[in-house]
Amino acid sequence: MNQNQVNPSDALRLISLASELREEGEIQKSTEALYKVLEMVPGHPETLFWLAHQTELKEGSEVVIQLQNWESQIAIATTENQSYILFALARLREKQGLYKEAFKLYEKANQEQKKSLRLLNTDAGIYISQAKIFRDLYQKLGNVKSLVLDENKGQGIVFIVGLPRCGSTLVETVLSMDQESIALGELTAMKEAIVGSDISAILQTQIHDFDKLSISIRKLGELYLSNLSGRARVKFDKTLINFFFLGLISKALPMARIVHVQRSPMDQILSAWKTRFVKGHTYSLELNDLVRVYLSYSKLMAFWSKEPGINIYHCKYERLISDPVQETKLLAKYCGLNWNKSMLYPEHSMRKISTASFNQARKPINNNSIGNWKKYSEELKLYSKQLLCEGITIT
Repeated sequence: MNQNQVNPSDALRLISLASELREEGEIQKSTEALYKVLEMVPGHPETLFWLAHQTELKEGSEVVIQLQNWESQIAIATTENQSYILFALARLREKQGLYKEAFKLYEKANQEQKKSLRLLNTDAGIYISQAKIFRDLYQKLGNVKSLVLDENKGQGIVFIVGLPRCGSTLVETVLSMDQESIALGELTAMKEAIVGSDISAILQTQIHDFDKLSISIRKLGELYLSNLSGRARVKFDKTLINFFFLGLISKALPMARIVHVQRSPMDQILSAWKTRFVKGHTYSLELNDLVRVYLSYSKLMAFWSKEPGINIYHCKYERLISDPVQETKLLAKYCGLNWNKSMLYPEHSMRKISTASFNQARKPINNNSIGNWKKYSEELKLYSKQLLCEGITIT
């Protein structure tokens, strides 16, 4: 078909269909839909980006040929399209073992993405300030000794928290294999409940009004629970940024469980930097900002972990991969679930996955992503040193 005769809406419909199929785990059908787009619009940047993540990128394949055709003419593309192509080319060079070239392409891809979003600064400062704000708010709350709490509220709620690319989607998929549980994905429920309860303002201005504080804390828990769907005995909320609110959660929903998913810091930082997020997480566009956010998050989680009354299970991604039987049993027990063998086979899950881990979380548990940062150890030397200086263990 002549590209000039193509109805743009036809290509957009196919891209949308591919996205829906991808989320549902129908990767092959999603890939077929994307190939149809390439037939209609050869070299389509977004399509090549997704195919670079959904296919093997074999030498001589149509995707590889079209990506390489872009190399000499990428300057004529819009900044958004350059970002798509550069991320895809970086992935191709990585598959070819050309890591120095891949690193430079990832750098350019993130720069173009930042330009396309018209950003002067990333959202790193917001993340860092939020960590301080909610730690300070909790410390004020902790000083109110006679605060009345509903100790039974939050039963059956499990918050999965961390930073992106920590392995949280795999953990959520594993645990939701139990028929008595439901994965709710990423929600706005807690943020909305905090706003609706007015707890932040009360803690800042009316800390000594115990009645208002008690009412606000109860309202926070009730608003959150009213926003949850499903009737499962155990519900998983995988809104990663809920790690900001663990202090408030421990007061409003004291029976809730918290699973903190951790991964080798440099693997996680590199993985986030290599990811083109659909929205948010713009701090991932700059390695320096990624390290700053990681350090802020680590310090906040260390603080929560030492606080009495905040019940956290620290799930190490590498431990889950190396000993899935033992780790899934511990996770299931902590979450109030009965362990079963299906938890060892997340690739059989039928649930929708809309995160950047759509592909990895549907594969058998494997160690393919462990230690990948070492392929870029020279390029990442400055950032690994920063972590080491802050007492973060690098493996």
